Amino acid sequence: MVLIGGNMLREALSKDEEKETNKMDVKTMFMLAVATSIDALAGGVFGTKYKTKAEAAGGVILILIGVKILLEHFGIL
Repeated sequence: MVLIGGNMLREALSKDEEKETNKMDVKTMFMLAVATSIDALAGGVFGTKYKTKAEAAGGVILILIGVKILLEHFGIL
């Protein structure tokens, strides 16, 4: 995530013109597969260990995000 964020920041601050390329080669697909596998592994490890706590925290966070959006819509925030 740090690498992706750093690359996005570098591209945003770069003065070079951006050229459009749709490059989906074997290297790119391999890196995406590794990233997905690491994400799934982390989810599996932490999911079994903190299942109910993580589920409750996720529910609370979603409710708070919804309340924040609602309050911003009504101009309270």
